[in-house]
Amino acid sequence: MSDRWPSGARVACLITVALEGELGILAADPSAVTRQKSLSVGRYGTNRGAERLLTVLAERGLRSSWFLQARNAETHSRLTAEVIAAGHEIATSGLALEDFGTLSLADQHRCVVEARERIEQQHGVRAVGFRPGRGDAHPALADLLRADGFTWSSQLRGDDLPITLPCGLVELPHHHELDDAAYFAFNLDPALPAGSPRIAPVGDVFANWSIEFSAHRAEGLLFVLDLHPELIGTPSRAAMLGDLLDLIVDSWVATGDEIARWWLANNPAGPLPADHPIAVFERYVTEPR
Repeated sequence: MSDRWPSGARVACLITVALEGELGILAADPSAVTRQKSLSVGRYGTNRGAERLLTVLAERGLRSSWFLQARNAETHSRLTAEVIAAGHEIATSGLALEDFGTLSLADQHRCVVEARERIEQQHGVRAVGFRPGRGDAHPALADLLRADGFTWSSQLRGDDLPITLPCGLVELPHHHELDDAAYFAFNLDPALPAGSPRIAPVGDVFANWSIEFSAHRAEGLLFVLDLHPELIGTPSRAAMLGDLLDLIVDSWVATGDEIARWWLANNPAGPLPADHPIAVFERYVTEPR
């Protein structure tokens, strides 16, 4: 697989960060607006976790892609400016973590475009990457975003290599096992939402992610980490993340836009095979039943 990635790299790595803060709580339950203890879980990410994550990345000279909502880019303007000044890519996940599954195609498109405009107006950078913070995006949204100048999205899980969609947008798939929320998210008291996950030991997560990276490297795949500052940004977890990044630092670690542009240049757009998960999904939501 030495010819799949630039300079003979065996694996490509994308580090994505969802800067959600309080919106991560409020999007799940708007009534939590008065629950200060609950909201403080999200605030930890913007007050402390994001700074620690930026330090871990800076110490290794690694760049990442941060998904911001327009509201957080404005509310946490100084933090957003620090992320940009450190050389990280700014992508968007909408206005305020809307559930895309409840929106029409037109409203989904409006949310993404308006979010990009507000972020650009505030910070002078133009997002070209997208991931819905909640819910599923309509399959036709990709065509609209590509026409608007977006280069990539990262929302589906049906592959472990980039997918060049017919419209030219590059999908960078991600998976639950490389999402810190699957290991470290814990229900609040009272539970939000219902259920009671257990917090995984930090060492176990390092072992899992190390094995995942080795397997991705062996097959020459795309390794996508999904991080949330309020979860990964505690002292022990940030230290664990640093140990993991020490393993991947010699790989091709790039932003979503860089990976998408390279992939598109080397894997032109074309029809997806009929049995590809994305093609199957598009038929499911568009064909009359």
